[in-house]
This record gives sequence, C-alpha cells and structure tokens, in this order.
Amino acid sequence: PLLSLAAFRPVLGFTPEGVCTKVAAASNGIEVDDGSRQRAVESAVDLLNAQVNSAYMYVPVNVYSVEPHAMEHSIRYDVTVEVKQSHCYNNGSRKVGDKECTPMQEGETQMFKLQVVDSTRDTPRYVLENFVPLPS
Repeated sequence: PLLSLAAFRPVLGFTPEGVCTKVAAASNGIEVDDGSRQRAVESAVDLLNAQVNSAYMYVPVNVYSVEPHAMEHSIRYDVTVEVKQSHCYNNGSRKVGDKECTPMQEGETQMFKLQVVDSTRDTPRYVLENFVPLPS
C-alpha cells in the first residue's frame, strides 16, 4: 500500500492541500460520518450490556478509536472504548445515551475492544461480533 499522509498529520500539525480528511469505507462506496460512528459506539455498548453479567449498565466515558472497515453489504467497526457503570439497571429497559443513565462517581472504569457490524440489510441492524476486555 501507498504511504498515507494522514499518519503524519498529528506529528506535522497540518493537512497537506488536496488530502481528503473525510473517512470513507470506499471499497463499497459507503461513507462513514460522525453520526454513524456515534451510533456504532452506542449500539456496541448496548450489545455489550446485553452480554455481561452486571447489575448496572455500562456507559461510555471515553472513546479512543472507531475504525470502520468496509464489508460486502455492511461496515464493521473496531471500537476501543472506556466504560463505567451507570445509575441505570442493566435490564434492557434503557439504552446508552439515555439522559438518566449517567456514569456513577464511584467504581472503576473498564476498557474494551468491541467489533460491531452495521448492516442496513439485516435485522437486527447491529451485531456485536466480538468483545475483549483490555487493561485499563
């Protein structure tokens, strides 16, 4: 692959003229905007909550990366996120982003690497393929 100038942007502090900074999953023409990334993160953490044995929902407190990868009829997102338990019970009645579900002041944060697939053709739209706890 060709050298990507985007890797030098943080080091050099500028974006060279003519370099596209919009992220796109170009192999199938699907563009990924900030709203798509946010929905992917929220859905990934909602799906994580459905699989963990926790009395309280996890909510994101820091999102470290959201990397889109084009697939044939979908996009896989690799999400690295730091979560913390919220004030909402983890019983499926609430979703990440609900105003009542704020992070608890006490307690530890946890880091996860989540892989979620967004497919507009399938139901459910988002599927959590993998999650791995990371050292905090």
